[in-house]
Amino acid sequence: MTNSKKYILNILRKFPLILITAVLTLLIAFLTVGGDITRIFEQIPLIKKVTTIDSKINKNAVNFSLDNEQVGDKLAESYIDMLENDDYAKYFGKADFIQKENEREGVSQKSIGVLIAVKDGEKYPTICFVHSKSPAKKAGIKKGDILIKINGQTLKNQSTEKAAELIKERNTAKIIVKRKSQMLYFSVKSDVFIYDSVTYKMVGSVCIIKITEFEEPTLTQFDEALKFLKKNNAKSVIFDLRNNPGGYVDVCAKMLDKVLPKGDTVRMKLKNGDIKTLYSSDDENKLDLPFAVIVNGKSASAAEIFTMNIKELGKGIIIGEKTYGKGIAQTTYDLDDGTAIKFTTETVVDKNGKTYHKKGIKPDFKVKFSYYQNKNYMFLSDNEDSQLQKALEILNKQL
Repeated sequence: MTNSKKYILNILRKFPLILITAVLTLLIAFLTVGGDITRIFEQIPLIKKVTTIDSKINKNAVNFSLDNEQVGDKLAESYIDMLENDDYAKYFGKADFIQKENEREGVSQKSIGVLIAVKDGEKYPTICFVHSKSPAKKAGIKKGDILIKINGQTLKNQSTEKAAELIKERNTAKIIVKRKSQMLYFSVKSDVFIYDSVTYKMVGSVCIIKITEFEEPTLTQFDEALKFLKKNNAKSVIFDLRNNPGGYVDVCAKMLDKVLPKGDTVRMKLKNGDIKTLYSSDDENKLDLPFAVIVNGKSASAAEIFTMNIKELGKGIIIGEKTYGKGIAQTTYDLDDGTAIKFTTETVVDKNGKTYHKKGIKPDFKVKFSYYQNKNYMFLSDNEDSQLQKALEILNKQL
């Protein structure tokens, strides 16, 4: 008997053991992640198909050089892409997942830490905001500085995207700005930092708290805003959630618990139709002040949960324009190899079990911005901000 025949016979004798081992491996894997036995056997043809394709390509394809990690990434991406009706489903490779975790912790990507916009009619971009812990702040760049040159290139008639591109092209950006009548020169090295997602100020006896997203540091920064509010004896509060795309629901719920009376704050409808309360507030930290929330068409997701609860539990008023209408929540599942998947698992509902998904939340007082106000939003003074002025007007009447 030839060696090849002996090898084949040996494999055939072991085949039942190989099959049993494979099935047991699948069984353990599925049960570990909450699967069921029926699903295991349903998936055997799929697993067979994938392994057959892998075997054929690896053996016969010219210049095949993908490793298992690359193959796994492509398969996972394709699987997630098949969720055609879920615009928020996503697969995170290792690098993407690390960045996602950094974002939750409020850690920026490497940058100098400024927001830039071009005012209508102006030729040069302007610094509209400087993050308090950013390299730009440390270097001395200020809000209102006009960007003249970056790395020797003029920014005259250039877009904000061009300015950002020039900053990113070098690890250290050489920046010339105009401040009043002075030309100032800065050398700013890009770095990571914790960005500001909550800013606050007093206008008369009203504390205005602007929240730009809901990440982990947002909670700490919100606490600082509440301390500022109490220290300055605020008589009422405006929560400005305009252009807030959302963030993490648990962070939003913890913030609501610091200002609202007792009640359910986050209710979700699950896949099977059941409604489950995920978060509630108590009376321990409630803030007994009149509230107003300013929103617009870019206020979405967790920002809408915050808005809905101020209206339902806080007896606050909503001012501005109808919100975006993202009333669904995604769950992120960490995988064993440092990657992750995210897809929609729940629908947000109000106290009556109704959803605002794809509908948005209508304000109690509709105040629509003009074309000029929308285009120059980053440059509006308090007096030019008609939505803010309406909120101040209503709250001041309640004093």
